Amino acid sequence: GSATVSYRLTLTVNSQFQVAGSTAIYTQTHAEEIPPPPVWIGPNINNASVAQGQEFVGPTPAIPARWTGVAIEWSLGGTWPADLAINPSTGDIEGTVTDAVASYSGLTVIATNGGGSVPSNEFDVEVLSDVEAPVWGVVADQVYREGEPAAVAMSNHLTAGTTPMTFAIIAGALPQTFTLDTTTGIISGTGTES
Repeated sequence: GSATVSYRLTLTVNSQFQVAGSTAIYTQTHAEEIPPPPVWIGPNINNASVAQGQEFVGPTPAIPARWTGVAIEWSLGGTWPADLAINPSTGDIEGTVTDAVASYSGLTVIATNGGGSVPSNEFDVEVLSDVEAPVWGVVADQVYREGEPAAVAMSNHLTAGTTPMTFAIIAGALPQTFTLDTTTGIISGTGTES
């Protein structure tokens, strides 16, 4: 393996002044301890997705756990969704996404200290639509007695989907005495002899 070490940078400035035939030398020395650059240890940051209007949940393990080093500040590399930002002190990626549906690729997180900057692996963030298509569960056959009112709430048979939604019959037909409320999804009517 290789070892990284801190090093000391010393800058000495000598200035010479001459006043009325006398020469004076002024010396100023500045020393600064420069830490080694951060070291990427991983694991790699995985691709992520976030729906419009949702708060972004950053990667696990947290960003700082993926590097070693001291006095690190965090920044983002690449073109990120506009509503996401990184806290330069904690490495937390924060924000509620309102960007258009898109895939942002080639993104990195960058760790920087006095010794240099080191990026993470490249990864993608995908902004998804905030509208989720309806997903139907099992809808059993409906049997009703002649002359008795009946109703079934079709919305109770959905297992997923963004509301509000509308309902429509796109194949087949309801009995003539039944109707569909396109807003609520309730099919209602009175059973008649077939």
